[in-house]
Amino acid sequence: MSPSLFAQGEPGIGKSSLGIGGEFSIPGRDLNNVAGLGYGGFARYQHGADSRTVLTVTAGYTIWTEEEIGLNSSVETSAFRFLIGGKFYIAPSFFASIEGGVDGYSFNYNGTIVGTTSTEWMFMIPVGLGFQQNGFEVSGKFYVVDFDAPSFSITAGYNWILG
Repeated sequence: MSPSLFAQGEPGIGKSSLGIGGEFSIPGRDLNNVAGLGYGGFARYQHGADSRTVLTVTAGYTIWTEEEIGLNSSVETSAFRFLIGGKFYIAPSFFASIEGGVDGYSFNYNGTIVGTTSTEWMFMIPVGLGFQQNGFEVSGKFYVVDFDAPSFSITAGYNWILG
């Protein structure tokens, strides 16, 4: 395959890019017991490994809306993410992605009598499909943090070629 398979704004062989983006998150299964709809942002470094593969390093932060849990109590949930992985171009401008990393979940419990905060670090694997052209990127990702607490995210962002 030739390097021309990469869309504009994608690094290409031996080249790098830096991107930023936003995220809209929908919690699934058990996670939706303590989290409403979420939103956040991320920064991503990308490096073209070959004519179809891009290695990625991503850091981001997501906040979910407060969720009522009964007895005049609620939970505010947020997460810091650090991921390493890659994108594989299955056709010009279309890619599949897989990453692995950690999520640092913060849970703020607000009750009538007692309030407390806890943090849990979990290994996670997001897999997704996306489209990129002229530096703009849109993707859908399924975040498997725990099989009882997955989430689905839609992301959009922009990538700048570095040198």
